[in-house]
Amino acid sequence: MNTVGNIAQTALAPGGFLTQTVNTLGQTVNHTVDTAGNIVEKTVGSSGAAIGSRIIGNVLQLPAVGATSTDSSGNTVKTVRDSTGELMRIVINQAGRLLSASKG
Repeated sequence: MNTVGNIAQTALAPGGFLTQTVNTLGQTVNHTVDTAGNIVEKTVGSSGAAIGSRIIGNVLQLPAVGATSTDSSGNTVKTVRDSTGELMRIVINQAGRLLSASKG
């Protein structure tokens, strides 16, 4: 996999890591999901210093891809697609709060 396409595929709870790429300037761009479901893009320079951070979306507002289901605990489980085309599986409790998100 090339550096720009290097994507970590780890399951996460809100506040966790989603993806990491390197842009054409050699800066690391991380996407994380905060506890409110916001997708946060953080850019870090080659020295490791933070360059910037911005909210680029919210997993709770992304369009569903395929069927939505309910797990044994009554939580909603669905697959969504972000603006880059990446798929995420999200679990939302009955109160509408994000419980988890994972790649694919």
